[in-house]
Amino acid sequence: MIRAILILLVFIYIIYSNILAPILPDEKDKNKYESLVVLLMVSLIVTLAIIGIFTPNSQLATVVRSALIVLLTTPLGLAVLLLIFATTGIVSGGIRNPTPKRIISALVLLIIASNPLVALSIAEQAEREILQLIQVETCCQNKVGAIVLIGQGTTEPKLPYRVQIQLTDAGDRISYAAKLYRHGLAPYLIVSAGSRPDIEGHFIEASDIKRLLLKMGVLAEDIILETKSKNLHESAIQIKKILESKGLLDRIILVTSAIQMHRATQTFIKERMKVSPAPTDFYTFELNPKLRRRLMVSDFFPSAQALSITTRIIEEDFAYLYYFVRGWLG
Repeated sequence: MIRAILILLVFIYIIYSNILAPILPDEKDKNKYESLVVLLMVSLIVTLAIIGIFTPNSQLATVVRSALIVLLTTPLGLAVLLLIFATTGIVSGGIRNPTPKRIISALVLLIIASNPLVALSIAEQAEREILQLIQVETCCQNKVGAIVLIGQGTTEPKLPYRVQIQLTDAGDRISYAAKLYRHGLAPYLIVSAGSRPDIEGHFIEASDIKRLLLKMGVLAEDIILETKSKNLHESAIQIKKILESKGLLDRIILVTSAIQMHRATQTFIKERMKVSPAPTDFYTFELNPKLRRRLMVSDFFPSAQALSITTRIIEEDFAYLYYFVRGWLG
């Protein structure tokens, strides 16, 4: 929570000092065109934010949230936004203030966010927080009603020219859930994954995950698909209904990514379930003192992979804050 608040404050400062400040009345040497563009953009963003907050389940709200997340809560999106605003200060004969500041802010933001040392440091902190709350080796000793796999985003779409179902970098959740099942820790494995948002039509990701689980030794009659949810909050609500309808215990083993586990656990607890966390998809292994990552020369240079890791952690921190504000956390 503290890291999320600090990151939010940094982003607010960047947005205020580079975008909002130039349209304030006491700003000197203003460009009327620039001020008008900035004012319209800010008004649009505020309007879209209000729509997203007060109509959270509508299709428009989903689009709005996605747009705002990309532009305002990711390093790359915010950097691009700063550069777009910077172009309004480029006029014939020179560059007007605060264009240089916006360009520098965008570059600094990208350089820091794409640095592997920064990315792995933030990832290690996030993963250490969840391991301080649970012990993976002893998470699943109590009798439970089901193993719950948060499967959204673990597989690529099964298209005709692909000979098999392809996994994403979150795909090891599937094999880990199957392993827990084979160990006899629960009688059922619930797969929570709805329609694929990036493909037109009714393509259910849970169906693809089920095919993989069958090949991993999970019995078909022990697999329950939850396909109605679009986010963690809805997933918790639907899984609670499944447990009640089948007369299963309200204690579950929850399988998802380590950086998402804190929010996921609190979300399911809010719906009156007892959760045994079983995190996977770890980015770092620095938590073991005998296994230290070797420092490489490439760690000092920008990396697309590092930017991706930083972005995912920042997105998860903001998602946690959003769930906290909405009252969805236990």
